[in-house]
Amino acid sequence: MLRFSRRAEKYQIEGLPDWMASLLHARGVHDRETAEKFLQPDLSHLHDPFDLNNMQKAVDIISAAAKGKKRAVVWGDYDVDGMCATSLLYETLQAMRIPVITFIPDRHTDGYGLSFDGVEKLASQADLLITVDCGITAQAEVQRAKELGMTVIITDHHALPEMLPEADAIISPLLNNYPFPHLCGAGVAWKLSQALKGLEYARKQLDLAALATIADMVPLTGENRVIAALGLKTLGDTKRAGLVALKEAADIAHHHPLTSEQVAFQLAPRLNASGRLSTAQGAIELLNAANPAHAVPLAQELNTLNTRRKQEERLVLEAAEKQLEKADLLHDRTIVVVGEEWNAGVVGLAAGRLAEKYGYPAVVLSQSGDMCVGSARSAGEVDLYAALKACEDLFERFGGHTKAAGLTILGANVDAFKQRFNEAVYAQLPGGELIPTAEYDDEMPLSLVTPETSEALMRLAPFGVGNPAPVFLKREAKVLSARCVGADMRHLKMTLGEDDVIRDAIAFGCGEEFGGLSGSVDVLFVPQKNEFRGRLSGQCLVKNIVISSGVFKEDAALERRIILQELQAALLNSVSYPVNNLSPESLQIAGSQGTLLLCRTAKTAMRLKEQFRWMDAAIHRINDPRAFQTVLHNARLKDINAPYEKLVFADGLIHPSEAGLAHTHLPKATLYAFPISDTLSTRIEELAVTQDELREAYIALKKQTGLSAFPWTDEKRTAALVMLSELSLIQGEGSGICMLPLRKCDPQESPLYRVLST
Repeated sequence: MLRFSRRAEKYQIEGLPDWMASLLHARGVHDRETAEKFLQPDLSHLHDPFDLNNMQKAVDIISAAAKGKKRAVVWGDYDVDGMCATSLLYETLQAMRIPVITFIPDRHTDGYGLSFDGVEKLASQADLLITVDCGITAQAEVQRAKELGMTVIITDHHALPEMLPEADAIISPLLNNYPFPHLCGAGVAWKLSQALKGLEYARKQLDLAALATIADMVPLTGENRVIAALGLKTLGDTKRAGLVALKEAADIAHHHPLTSEQVAFQLAPRLNASGRLSTAQGAIELLNAANPAHAVPLAQELNTLNTRRKQEERLVLEAAEKQLEKADLLHDRTIVVVGEEWNAGVVGLAAGRLAEKYGYPAVVLSQSGDMCVGSARSAGEVDLYAALKACEDLFERFGGHTKAAGLTILGANVDAFKQRFNEAVYAQLPGGELIPTAEYDDEMPLSLVTPETSEALMRLAPFGVGNPAPVFLKREAKVLSARCVGADMRHLKMTLGEDDVIRDAIAFGCGEEFGGLSGSVDVLFVPQKNEFRGRLSGQCLVKNIVISSGVFKEDAALERRIILQELQAALLNSVSYPVNNLSPESLQIAGSQGTLLLCRTAKTAMRLKEQFRWMDAAIHRINDPRAFQTVLHNARLKDINAPYEKLVFADGLIHPSEAGLAHTHLPKATLYAFPISDTLSTRIEELAVTQDELREAYIALKKQTGLSAFPWTDEKRTAALVMLSELSLIQGEGSGICMLPLRKCDPQESPLYRVLST
């Protein structure tokens, strides 16, 4: 189940088209002056770096260190933000002729942030300790550094603790009412570099600052938009040997402006792979590399690590999905999985994938001995930090914010945590429901999906958090064709139609769920420009698909085929199970989960979808452990993989034994059946074979003339063959049918004949 939510209201800004004004309004831009700054980001829009808390003090300390030939260490973090911040400030201090080294903790052995061991080791190597992207909560570690004679400057962007460390200077956009509080760690370091060396010097470092800003998923508004937009241009023509090699490794052309998507999905994962699977040292060396001979092998190594990261992530996800087979996602609103020695560097990625797929907050824990270390990701509007805070007494440590968190917990406390975390999330949900929501900006006809539209929308780029790529809704788009594509057939290639307009569409990761789709669907999409053999056209990058009632197309042949298959399966089933008779008028459905209306005919499916418009529509199969209320058409019971508690045979039972078959596949479901519908009765009658017809079929097979000349449907021919096989007159199927010795028999000996002839 997926609900669409419109984020753009009709709005007007003088001098702009209404559609652009509406999109800008949804992104917090409400007047002409702000719009011009948004659409034409410029360095002049940046705030004075000395508006940041303690900036002048930090500049004085560092300048004095340069004059006094003091040694410095830049202590960073093992993600892209921390790496870029480290490299950026290292470069600036070198330019000031300060002897400087870098230190990035090992994710697996040191953990995040300042540590006593690290501080004590570095005290003999540096007089000045500068943190980037960390340190704001390290009261005790900073105190120890001071005791060891180090001067400490903290630059960080994370949430402030109740008590700040007693550092010599703390630079944070969250202090001193700085006008833009959303800088990332590298953004703060870049502002320090600007304060130390001037804007013209800092301009050359925009490639690193933009890479970090996009990768760290901070809002791409205000100063971040300036950094990202101008930095992407710098990154396109960067002279850094390391970034040139990294782009080549990611198959990104040099001397072309990059997009935020290329940074987020091609460059950032390669850098992050270093910190996730090894140490971040390789990535730091790459960013600081002086020449291609040094950079290219390092970039290739990151490529290898990134491939390994994907494999590790896939293994964790597969194991997590296996655990979820036993979970109760119909009633729970959270996901908690734990595995022995899962790679701690990928558990956050896995948690994000699970939260995105199921729409529930997810926690993925890696257990080593008695201790579990893991990451959590939120879903919907759930305040993850508040939910975890309610379980704080169970943790050894935890920290994070509303959308993401990390935690350490004893294995013995995991079961209690699962229960209390679920209760804490439930307490935040109105009515206990957590239904995934997808946002769109406006509705758009397919006729407007053109290269020109795509170009116009690119004025809003770069896209990311706070400035998502504009998404549009097309209701009742006709699916003219749909096929699975890609090496593993995971993606869905479609042709969509509206009146006489046809557009290509691609939906990544939707092949398994929507393969063979036809009829009409509601789609959320991003208009894209597609070039094929020199010809430009518009296409839809589909983000979400919701099947509408238009997908329920009457296909008598398919309905007969499925009815025949289910009838055969039911007749082989020896389990009986009670069914509650129900009239269509008395059907009541409450909540959003647990009920499935199984329809054998399109007529019934369309009627019920019209009656219960808020329910999902599905065809052929269901594979969702959340069991959202659904109207399902043309599906076999064996293809329902969801823990429904209420199954309604909306066209009635094909045969009494179908109830036992349903219980086999849906053991927790209470069964209900409407009276058999006229259309289902007709479909069953269309499968019937008389005794004379059965005799004629046998003779035709014996003469090897086959049944193709008979004026029957394919399904009736199949039924006749099944009957003859049940009577032991033939064996095999298709072209492999063999005649068995003729024997005297009564057609009533065939269970299928007996059922269809009554």
